[in-house]
Amino acid sequence: MSRPNRPDPVPDGFDPYRGYNKHEILWHQKFLRAWSDWGERDVPHEKQEWIRLARLLRFYPPNSRYSRIYNHCVGSAKNIAVDKMTWGRLTAAKIIWGMEEIKDSEFIKKAQIKFPQSNVFKMRWNKDGPVIENPKRKQKRTTGQRSNKRQPSSQRHISPVSISDSDADWSSVSSIAFVSRASTPFPLIESQTEADGEQAPDGPLKDQYLAASRPSGVERDLPPVPAVSSPSPELNHEHCMIDAQDQAQRALEQAAYFEAIQHPHDEQHQRDRDRCIADADRQMLQHQIANLTEQVIELQMRQQADVVDECPAQVIYKLETLHDRIATTEDEIHILKPRVKSFDAALEENHQSLKDEIRSHRQRIATLDDSSQCLKHSIASQKEDQQSIMEDKHSLKHRITTLEENNRSLQHDITALKENDRSRKDEDQLLKQRLERLHQEVRDLRRESQHGSSQADSKRVAERQLGGILEIVVGLVLTGGYLTREQLALEFSRLGLPLPPGFHSI
Repeated sequence: MSRPNRPDPVPDGFDPYRGYNKHEILWHQKFLRAWSDWGERDVPHEKQEWIRLARLLRFYPPNSRYSRIYNHCVGSAKNIAVDKMTWGRLTAAKIIWGMEEIKDSEFIKKAQIKFPQSNVFKMRWNKDGPVIENPKRKQKRTTGQRSNKRQPSSQRHISPVSISDSDADWSSVSSIAFVSRASTPFPLIESQTEADGEQAPDGPLKDQYLAASRPSGVERDLPPVPAVSSPSPELNHEHCMIDAQDQAQRALEQAAYFEAIQHPHDEQHQRDRDRCIADADRQMLQHQIANLTEQVIELQMRQQADVVDECPAQVIYKLETLHDRIATTEDEIHILKPRVKSFDAALEENHQSLKDEIRSHRQRIATLDDSSQCLKHSIASQKEDQQSIMEDKHSLKHRITTLEENNRSLQHDITALKENDRSRKDEDQLLKQRLERLHQEVRDLRRESQHGSSQADSKRVAERQLGGILEIVVGLVLTGGYLTREQLALEFSRLGLPLPPGFHSI
């Protein structure tokens, strides 16, 4: 099975896609080409949204990546508010599903509401005018209106007594949930979708989002809220809305927040993330409790201030309503307090575990310091040993040099001795030859003495010759010849001649 073509080079800031599903690679290439062709130039403020959408394909296993894109608000109208609509979402939905499938959907209608001067059917940003005439936006229902439907008919009756302008502050109740959500330290996913009756996005943090973004008392039945003619400017709903710049900043924080949640690097990062989430939830709950407490105090003060100037029916109606609201608020406070305590306990446990970890880390650091000191001492001793080895090496080199010089001198002496030995051997050979000649002459003389005329003449001649021989031999001995005195005596005895006088004193 051959692999599909690899994706094109990705733009700056986008991560390369490493999948092998041909549908996913095709979607990724088309999406990044759209950003390179016109998105980077026309909608540069949506870059983080485009990067987040491009990453959705890599959050899940290969067998479910393509199907989970729809569940992440790409092409889904129920999971996205109008204010959260972007050209990146619109482009991704048209690439994935095609215009034929979404041209009549609520998603396209919301896109037309968000971009009233654009043709949302085109594949790029434009100002070619709207293509959907007068798209209707869902009317928001207040908390009081939803609660009024669930109350019995006897409780939905509104007193015919005229209500003064000071009752306009009652409208603040319907915005408690929105204010509490807007003031959370971390951005929440689609903060306005609940007001439209929409659902929170799917994902691993859905339950946490629902628990953190909606107070527990909102679902209770609240007393009917009287109609007001002119709301108070201090509690106008417009003051609770978030402007576009703040909304964009919250979107960036939301992307970074969920990026950190879904990509933990190590255990320390995981603990920091859990502690951060717990701190955020704790602050949110404390803020909600503070808001509810302020509402209760404000309502009690208004009750005391307005009870004198109002008619009995109006006072009774307001008192009953206030009592119901106070009871509801107290119930909410009682419900929120255990959660705050549990969060405090969790934070305390995390704090204690962090202390234990710090203590263990300090012990490890102390152990490492000791081992480093031991290593330093061993390194110092090794340096000293190395220095002594170097000194021994230098001394050995000097000794080797001296021995080499001695060896050379000995070689020279041996050569001289060999030459002397050779010369002495030559001299010894010459002496032996002369001795042989002398022996021959002696033998000749003996033969001549036997045949001569007179024995006396031959004896004198022999003595004369032997005297010469003796002189020669004595000269050889004196000059360092190899014939010793005993050898000469043996020679004389062999020749049958008497030793010359003074022979033993030589």
